[in-house]
Amino acid sequence: MLTIAIAFGSHVEQYDAQVANIELVHGRRGLLAAKFNGNESRFGIYSTGPHAGGTIPISYNVWVRTSAQNREMVLVHYGEVWGDLTNENRLEKDFHTLTLDDGNPKLYIDVDAYLIPRELLSLNDGEWHHISVSMKKKSCLLSDVEMYIDGKPVQTYTPQNDKHIFHVTGGKMSLGGFGYSSNYEDIFPNMEPYEGLMDEFILFGRPSANDLHWMMVASL
Repeated sequence: MLTIAIAFGSHVEQYDAQVANIELVHGRRGLLAAKFNGNESRFGIYSTGPHAGGTIPISYNVWVRTSAQNREMVLVHYGEVWGDLTNENRLEKDFHTLTLDDGNPKLYIDVDAYLIPRELLSLNDGEWHHISVSMKKKSCLLSDVEMYIDGKPVQTYTPQNDKHIFHVTGGKMSLGGFGYSSNYEDIFPNMEPYEGLMDEFILFGRPSANDLHWMMVASL
């Protein structure tokens, strides 16, 4: 289920992921998918990185299937490890958090800087959907991030702040929640852990537009 690809290489062995209460179930192609049960499930990666400030573009690619309504759920998160995020010196650099807000994908890099589709989507219809968010180049503007749903590009915009992405160095990743990072639940009190199925999460250290074809073909 988990593949982390950096630039032109990949980690095919365990990437130090600590997993609890995640059930392996029938996946999209008869293989295994991870079933997240909201607050009962955990998938936190203890290793730091691989995001780094201004060095590589980051792309998230994941298949999801959920019927959860009227909630914003964390799909993929990378963020600060140390310190209290509620103090005035918080978040000097950017995190990178992909959520599903009542079926609508959102990419946050700050509390008031996020990217969303121009038209509301309903990816919480109980069917499998592929979500891809891809930085076009290192340190690109948030508004330049490309979003693809089921292999097709969607028009996006930034309702609030738009800025160049510069990730915090030494942060930690997680799937389905905030994992080992700092107290993001205090600055996002309405966000909840993911409830649903997740399959074939792939992180690229490059734009992923050229990889969408084989990711979609592999789904047949």
